Amino acid sequence: MSNPINRQVFDSRDLIEYRDEIANDIVNLYNDYMTEIDEDWEDLDDIDEVNLDEAEFVEANQDEVDEYRIITEFCEQIDSYCPDFEYGVSIIHKNYFEDYCRDLVEDIGDLPGNLPDYIRNNINWEGIADDLMVDYSEAEYNDDTYYFR
Repeated sequence: MSNPINRQVFDSRDLIEYRDEIANDIVNLYNDYMTEIDEDWEDLDDIDEVNLDEAEFVEANQDEVDEYRIITEFCEQIDSYCPDFEYGVSIIHKNYFEDYCRDLVEDIGDLPGNLPDYIRNNINWEGIADDLMVDYSEAEYNDDTYYFR
């Protein structure tokens, strides 16, 4: 699975799946790494050597470890505000929030379908998004803001 955060709107279940895939990848990399060590060493009596190997493993796979840590922190931010996180919550990038609100208003039927374009094209969607913002919380990921409720 690709990183769902690359989309403007994504589901928390996709984020959880992505986080779990990164964790599984790290575990598999570590198991492969330890298999290589076991082949080279006759025994692992010295705990300091094992700890050193774990540190070397983390250093060699720092990108994956960092991504897992960042994604986990992002998930925890959202989960702390949203009890439905594991069941599916829409997460919206800040830059797309106004468009998201427009789609929401149209989808729930608050905007009549027969509205003339000269009215529809002059609706203050920024103001509507600001008003709807009171129902949303925010979380940060890599210096980007995301909204959810």
